[in-house]
Amino acid sequence: AMYRWHSPLGFVMPFVRWQTFEGAMKFERNAPFTSVDETELGVEWQIVPEVELTAMYVMSDRTNILVAPYEQVDGDLMRFQLQWNY
Repeated sequence: AMYRWHSPLGFVMPFVRWQTFEGAMKFERNAPFTSVDETELGVEWQIVPEVELTAMYVMSDRTNILVAPYEQVDGDLMRFQLQWNY
């Protein structure tokens, strides 16, 4: 879900994304069972049409399929992105 708001300082777009998956990863060897549950919260600020700043916070709980036995791992992540469109 997202919302676009035209403020005096440019366009502001808060968003939230949730994804979940339980099943086999068919593109991996032996198709291991995996469980993914992630929630992302963020905001994008389009200062001018050429410049965007995005901040996003991710809460993740997923299966680590890199090393057997496959265990659930969880963690949080904060991302920042400055984008210049030319």
